[in-house]
Amino acid sequence: VVSVVSVVVVMDTEYLKEHVGSALSDALSMVCVFQPDDAIEWLSIYLQHSHTQTQLKKKTEEDKKNREHLLAIAHEEGLRLQKEREEQLRLENLRKPNEEQFDCMKYNEEFQSIAFGEKEADVDDSNDGTAERLLNFACDELSSFDVTDAMKGDEETEKAVDGSEKKTANTNTEVHEGDNNDGNTEEDDEEDDGEEDEEEQEQEDGAQQSSMANVNSCGVPDNIQHILKAAMLLCCYSEDDLSTWNSIKKLALDDIVVRRFETIDVKTMTTKGSCNRALKCLEGVDFQARSLQKHKLGPIATRYNGFIDSAARFYYDGNTFQHEQEIEEDQEVVKRMVWNTNGIEEVDESEESRVLSVLPGMNTLKLKDSDRKFKLNMSWTTKNDVDVDVDGAVIMFNSKGQAVDYVYHLMHASKDEKHCVQHTEDENGVDSFTISLNDAPENVRAMSLVLNVAIDGESFENVLSSNVKILSMSETVTRTDGVPVPKVITDINLNMKLIDSHELLHLILYRSPEDGSVWQLQFIGEKIAGDARDEIESQNFLNAMPLSQQYLQPIGLSSSDTDERVIVHPFMMMPGDVLEVPAPAMEDLIVIGMGWDVDPDVQMDLDCGIAIYSQDTRVDYCDFEKLKSNDNAIEHQGDNRDGEGEGDDESINVHFTKIDAATDVLFLYAAVYEGGALKDCLNVHIRMSSEKDGQLKEICRFSLDWLAQVQDDTAVILAKITRVDGGRWEFRTIGTTAMGRTIEELEGKLVDYLEH
Repeated sequence: VVSVVSVVVVMDTEYLKEHVGSALSDALSMVCVFQPDDAIEWLSIYLQHSHTQTQLKKKTEEDKKNREHLLAIAHEEGLRLQKEREEQLRLENLRKPNEEQFDCMKYNEEFQSIAFGEKEADVDDSNDGTAERLLNFACDELSSFDVTDAMKGDEETEKAVDGSEKKTANTNTEVHEGDNNDGNTEEDDEEDDGEEDEEEQEQEDGAQQSSMANVNSCGVPDNIQHILKAAMLLCCYSEDDLSTWNSIKKLALDDIVVRRFETIDVKTMTTKGSCNRALKCLEGVDFQARSLQKHKLGPIATRYNGFIDSAARFYYDGNTFQHEQEIEEDQEVVKRMVWNTNGIEEVDESEESRVLSVLPGMNTLKLKDSDRKFKLNMSWTTKNDVDVDVDGAVIMFNSKGQAVDYVYHLMHASKDEKHCVQHTEDENGVDSFTISLNDAPENVRAMSLVLNVAIDGESFENVLSSNVKILSMSETVTRTDGVPVPKVITDINLNMKLIDSHELLHLILYRSPEDGSVWQLQFIGEKIAGDARDEIESQNFLNAMPLSQQYLQPIGLSSSDTDERVIVHPFMMMPGDVLEVPAPAMEDLIVIGMGWDVDPDVQMDLDCGIAIYSQDTRVDYCDFEKLKSNDNAIEHQGDNRDGEGEGDDESINVHFTKIDAATDVLFLYAAVYEGGALKDCLNVHIRMSSEKDGQLKEICRFSLDWLAQVQDDTAVILAKITRVDGGRWEFRTIGTTAMGRTIEELEGKLVDYLEH
C-alpha cells in the first residue's frame, strides 16, 4: 500500500494536496497504530469520516463568512441610512429660517410691497414717486439699524477663523521645525523658499487686483461682502478705499456711517457713474441666498441691497436690475432674484459732479486762503409749503472742546473784537452767516453750524430737505450772461424726510491739528437724539453741543474736565449766572414761564409773581391777585392751582419797552400760597421766551430740581432782572429759599438782594 501511495504522490502531488490533503497519510498512520483486522475497511471508514468532518468544517466557515458578509451589508446600510438622516436633518436646518433670515424676509416683503404700490413708506410724501418712496424706506431702515449685534457676530466669526488659522500655522511651524524628511538638501530648501517668496509676492499682487480674493478667509459669505462693497461704491467711495474686507467693514458697518443714511440725499451724494460701479460689483449676486440671510450680517446687507436697488430705480426710471433665476441651493432648485447688469448705460464720469457727502472720508473740504471769508446761506423745503421756522446757529469752541461763544437769531455777532461771525436775516426770515476765519481769535479752534426749530412743540417733521450754500466773499465767477456772482465754495444738501427731531448738527469748521492757520470743513448732517436728549425739555441749538464735541475729539479738541464751563449756558443756567436779555427779543413780547409737578396726594397751590423796584424801594408787584402792573407792561396770565400738565403752569408777560423808566429791578419769585411746602414740588423750572404770532421761542431756562430737598421753606427767590446802561437788561439767577407765602413776608429777603 505504501508503495502504491508513494507512486501516486510522485505522480500528482498537487492534486493530492488539493483533494486529499493529509487525510490519507493520517489514516495510514492510524492504521499502523490500531492495526485493525480489516485494514482496508477501517481505512475506508476513517477516510469517509474525515471527508464528512472536512465538509462540515468547510460549510461552517462558509456560513460564518456569509453571516459576516450580511452583517457588513447591514452595517453599511445602517451607516448609509444614518448619513441620509443626518443629511436630511442638515438640509432641514439649512432651510429652516433663523432670526436673521426672518428679518431679511420681512424687509424684502415690505420693500416689494412699496415697489409694487401695495404699501407706501411710513416716511412717504404722497407727491413722491416709487423710487423716492423706496429710497426713503431704505434710508430709514438703514439709519435705524443697530449694528452692535451684527458686529459682535462678525467678531465671533473672525475669532473662530483666526483660531483655525493659528492652529494650521502652528501645525505648519511644527513641520518646519522638525527633521527634514523630504530628502532635500539645505540648498534645495533655500531654492524652494525663494520660489515660495516669489509665489507669495505674486499672490499679494493678485490680491491688489481682486478685492474679493479668498472671500472665505474672513468667514463672511462673499455675497455679503459684494453687497456692502457695492453700497459704499454707490456712495462714491473708491475701489482703493474698499480693497479688503476690513476696509469694507470699517466703512459699511460703522455706526456713524449707518446713522448718516438718515440724511443722505441720493440726488447729490451719489452719481449715475457710482451707481453703475455698484451694479457691476453685484453681477450674479443672489441677495436672497440662505447663506446671506442667516448670517449675522445678513439683515444689514439686505438693507444695503435695498438702498442700492432704490438708487438704481432712481437713476434708471424705475427699472430694476434684479431678475428671476433658478438657483440650486441645498440640493433643491429655487427661484431667486439675482443681480444682472444688462442694460447699464455707460456715462462720462468726468462730467459728473458730487458735493460733500455726510459719510466719513467723503465729507471734508480744505478751505483755500481765498475761501476763508464767506457767506453761509441756508434754505429748506417743506411738505405742502407748510411754514416751518428753522433757525441757524454757530457755536464756537476752544482747544479743550469747550463752547466759548455762539451766534444765532437773538445774538447777532460773536463777542470777539472783529466779530468774526455775524448773523443776518433776509426779508423772509431766512438765516445766513458771514464768517471770517482769518479774523477768528486764536482760542477759537472750531465752529459748528446747527439747525434747529426753537418754537415750542414744532420739529423738522414737515421739512423735506435743507440746503447750505457757502459763497466766497473774495472771489467771483462770471455767469453766462456776463454778470459776476460770488463763487460757490460748496453746496450741501440734506434729505430731511426722516428727521423728526428739533436740532441737527449740519457741519463743523476746525483748524487743522498740524497747521492752525489752515481751516477745514466737515459735513455732518446728524440729528440730535438719544436718551440724554430725551431728558431735555428745552428746544435749543445748544443741545447740539455734546454731539459737536464728539466730532471734535478725534482732532484733539477735548478736555478731561467736561463739567468746566467757559460761558453761561442760557438753557441750563445755574444759581448766580448772568445773561443779558437779547435786545432783538425785547422788541417783541417776553413770556416768563414757570412749571412744576406736584404729588397728586398733596393739596397745595404754588404761585409765581414779580416784585417791581425803583431805587431800592418796592413800587409795585404783579401776581395772581394783582394781574397787571401799574404801567401795564407786566401782566400775570392767571393762577394754576395743581401744576398738572407739561410745560409752563403759570406765566407772566413782560413788555420791556413799556416798563416805567424809573423801574430798575424786577424780582421773580414763587411761594406756596396754601398747603404743602417747596419739598412737595418736583421738576421746577423758570424760563424766558420770546413770543411772536402766538409762538414761543425759548431764550433761557433755569431748573431748580433741588427744591424737593428743601425741608420747610415755602418760597423761593428765582431771579433778579436789572436795568443796566444803554437800556439793556440783565437776567441773574438766584434760587434762594425762604419762609413766607406772600410778597409782604418775602420783602426782607428781597431787599437783601438789591445790592447783589
